[in-house]
Amino acid sequence: MTSTDDFLSPYPTARRHSRFELKFPVSLNFESQGVVRELQAVSENVSIKGLLLKVRDRVPPRTSVSLTMEVRGPWFHRPVRLVAKGVVVRSEPLRTADGFALAIECQRPLVEMKIAEDAEARISGTRNLSEAI
Repeated sequence: MTSTDDFLSPYPTARRHSRFELKFPVSLNFESQGVVRELQAVSENVSIKGLLLKVRDRVPPRTSVSLTMEVRGPWFHRPVRLVAKGVVVRSEPLRTADGFALAIECQRPLVEMKIAEDAEARISGTRNLSEAI
């Protein structure tokens, strides 16, 4: 039984992209009622086009989000921060624990923060980081 068995889901298990069970901290930012909120989450699995996260609070489907995932481990010389923008495509209560499972579809694949910052520096002053990635 894997940790993804904790989730209730009526959705098919066939996927277009391979998913990897990676558990790393994720910071999720989104607007709710005119206020920018930040939630701490943990990734359950990651694919080229999205993530499945565990969070304490519900985030409604179709909510636009930006996220930062910090990847660490003995195979890295330093922590790597990955960033992405996406949308919540599914929000479901966890079966065996408090909190929710959030499926996030990324607009583009996750990219290292340093690469995103370099892309922002190359773009003229009218665009921001969120448009660059």
